[in-house]
Amino acid sequence: MYSITSVQYRRNLALAVALAGAVGDGTSSKGPSKKAETPEQAREAFDNDEPKVNVTIEQDMTISGAEALVVKDGKTVTLTIPEGVTLTGGSISDSATGDSVITVKSGGTLVLEGAGTISGGDSQYGAIKITAKGDDYDPSKKATVIINGGKYVGKYAAICGNGTRKNTELIINGGEFEVTAPDDGCAVFNPQGDSTVVINGGTFKGAMAIVMKSGHLEVNGGEFIASGSKADYKASGNGFNNTGVAVMVDCSNYPGGNPTADIKGGTFTSQNAEAFGSYSSKGATPLEHFVDKTKVVVNEAVASQEVVYKA
Repeated sequence: MYSITSVQYRRNLALAVALAGAVGDGTSSKGPSKKAETPEQAREAFDNDEPKVNVTIEQDMTISGAEALVVKDGKTVTLTIPEGVTLTGGSISDSATGDSVITVKSGGTLVLEGAGTISGGDSQYGAIKITAKGDDYDPSKKATVIINGGKYVGKYAAICGNGTRKNTELIINGGEFEVTAPDDGCAVFNPQGDSTVVINGGTFKGAMAIVMKSGHLEVNGGEFIASGSKADYKASGNGFNNTGVAVMVDCSNYPGGNPTADIKGGTFTSQNAEAFGSYSSKGATPLEHFVDKTKVVVNEAVASQEVVYKA
């Protein structure tokens, strides 16, 4: 595997450690520790007025009712789900947060620890949503998600955003990410502008592994596996259409602007198509020269290392 030594990686790792380290004993400046054995206790921990809180999900539970678990503006939640424990999304009535198990609003920070599972299953679009729909939104405040492990399952995307939002940051240092709609879902879907997605490790599975429609993608490591059927590119004004590539960079003049990418590590597999797809529509130009082929590994038994371009 490719050894990561870049300044960017060290900076991201330092940020993750600063936010996630030394937070479990309830005595540090990272805020109090809360144990949740019921959905009500989990909501109370997320909703209290403490600016920083450490929450541990003690047993399996399903989040249903008025809204998802929400990380509010000005709040940092470090959430630990131990191995063998699953946090599941049920029926949520709130249209602004009801398509994910956890929603991080602008100005909020979520740090995820542990080897447990967050699953939206078949009922919700994703496990984690970065920024919510609706009017409660401030583009001047960044929404941040840092994932240091665990398993994340969504119907169409494990981690997703909103194309009408911007100013988000997603850092993934490890974990497993997959979907229950394997024919047209992806592990990470990033449509929001002024955003960064940094992937240092983890395993990503779907019809496609990563879909970027806005923002900047940096990949330093990880395993990316696409199982979708090979298909011609079709522009979508609301989401994406599968082409079977492991990483899709879709320049289609989305509200947040066209995406950029820097792929300089990782292992990429497409069972039916190329490893990378660069596409464009609505007068945009496909992104070029975003894969460092000397530093990535492509399983060429089932995928081509070439980048397919389509305008």
